[in-house]
Amino acid sequence: MEIIDTKKGDFSLSNDFVLSSESKLKDVINFFGEANFKQSPYIKNCYLSSQLKIDELYFKFILYFENDVLKKIQFEIEQEAKARTPWGNNRDFETRWIANQLKDSTNFNWDTAQPGEHYHNSYSWGTIGIYFDFKNGTYTSSINYIFSN
Repeated sequence: MEIIDTKKGDFSLSNDFVLSSESKLKDVINFFGEANFKQSPYIKNCYLSSQLKIDELYFKFILYFENDVLKKIQFEIEQEAKARTPWGNNRDFETRWIANQLKDSTNFNWDTAQPGEHYHNSYSWGTIGIYFDFKNGTYTSSINYIFSN
């Protein structure tokens, strides 16, 4: 199933709802429900979702808004309905999943000898990729939208 539309940067959560650079905060809250979508106590205009099953995978989202419009989507992908293990590494699976969504056949492989390395793809609407911090072993999959002010 195509979840990410590379032409527009849309991320399909269901047949009826898509996250995009035009998504409004109130619409996203309505989709998830207030019990499953909470504002971060630490970061302004940042919201965290509970796990959501899409196709056969489980996604957890961190969404950033600017003026109540979606600016950035960070996400985790799990193959089972479980919380991500601290210091766990699902980076290779997520990289292959994103590459498949983007129809990217370059076969990117992580090189742990390259600090700050990341899998990054640019489009007219923004960027998508996985950003890995080798120092602390964490990584973030994200879609970042370009905004013109």
